[in-house]
Amino acid sequence: MKNLVMVLRGLRDMTPVLFRTWGVVFPWHLARCALSVGRRMQGTSWSERDDAEAEFAKAFALLPVLYLAIRERDPELARGLVAAVVRGQNEAFVREAGLDSIPDDVARWQRYYELLNEQVGDFSQHELVRCTPEEKRYRVHRCIYLDVARELGAGELVTTICDGDEDVLGDMLEGHRFGRDGDHRNTLAHGADACEYVWERVDA
Repeated sequence: MKNLVMVLRGLRDMTPVLFRTWGVVFPWHLARCALSVGRRMQGTSWSERDDAEAEFAKAFALLPVLYLAIRERDPELARGLVAAVVRGQNEAFVREAGLDSIPDDVARWQRYYELLNEQVGDFSQHELVRCTPEEKRYRVHRCIYLDVARELGAGELVTTICDGDEDVLGDMLEGHRFGRDGDHRNTLAHGADACEYVWERVDA
């Protein structure tokens, strides 16, 4: 059910970009891409698996497939598709988790990290580095989104996902600045050894 919600929410967020790309016939192109996901996933690390990670990977695979189809027509629109989905998913995550109702920033961040692990913790590798009033930091050593996108030939779309994190995560903790340890390219998708997620208090 969680994967179905992710897909349906993503479709809602990407509809304006799909319409700009294909006009009123976009549902036909969307259906064609959705039907091709199974074929595209053949030969990947998840094609012969029937576990929770494989289900998650196959649900997420629709985004790289759509991205590749739109990139053939307009690379900028393809990046816009990813940005729209990331923005919608991140905002829904913060809203549904009720993070804004937790006044203490340490408790709010801890709740965020708990939910992150509940959502993708079994499929990605996260390391809690620090959680203090002055700094909250974790590191990602393996990203399921990047793994799937790369195997489908669309690894570059994950750089847009990483860059989109900053818009929502930067506002998650009042009085904090979100960054990537000094360089926005400190992510696996940009070629770094790990993804850095850092919130530093700026009003201390």
